Amino acid sequence: MRNLAYNENVREELLDGVIVNMSPHPTTNHNIIASNIYHIFSNFLEEKNCLPLADGLDVTLSDKDRVIPDQAC
Repeated sequence: MRNLAYNENVREELLDGVIVNMSPHPTTNHNIIASNIYHIFSNFLEEKNCLPLADGLDVTLSDKDRVIPDQAC
C-alpha cells in the first residue's frame, strides 16, 4: 500500500546557496485566481513588447539563488 502522506515531488528553492523546502503545490482556488490574473495581464500586454508568463517557472537569479515565484497560497 502506498503511503499517501509521503510526497515524492519535493519542492525546494536555493537561497544564498542553501536549499530551502517550499510549501505544497497551490490549491485549486489559487490556480483559478492566478489564471484570472494571468489573463488580465496578457490582455493588457497584448500590443506591448512584453511576454506574461504563468507561475511555476524556476527563476535563476545567480549561482546561489534559484526561486519559484508565486507558489504559496
